[in-house]
Amino acid sequence: MTLYGMFLLKEIELYSGSDDLRQLARLVAGGKLDPPIEVEASWKDIAPIANGLIERKYRGKAVLHLEADLTERLRQLSETTHSEG
Repeated sequence: MTLYGMFLLKEIELYSGSDDLRQLARLVAGGKLDPPIEVEASWKDIAPIANGLIERKYRGKAVLHLEADLTERLRQLSETTHSEG
């Protein structure tokens, strides 16, 4: 493990990143940030999309969409986790 990796892991422990994701979403929604999206696909197609990213086949971002049933299950899991903590 590198020194950078040690600091990065500590930062991950301190901050969840959800505030940063909300801020990025606000910037995109407000037209202040225009991320170059190269490919959009279902979350079920993650393997070929991930391979494409690793092999640098895409110059832009990859967006994976969650199906409604999975989104609902993740929301319920999140609520259960937060209510227990």
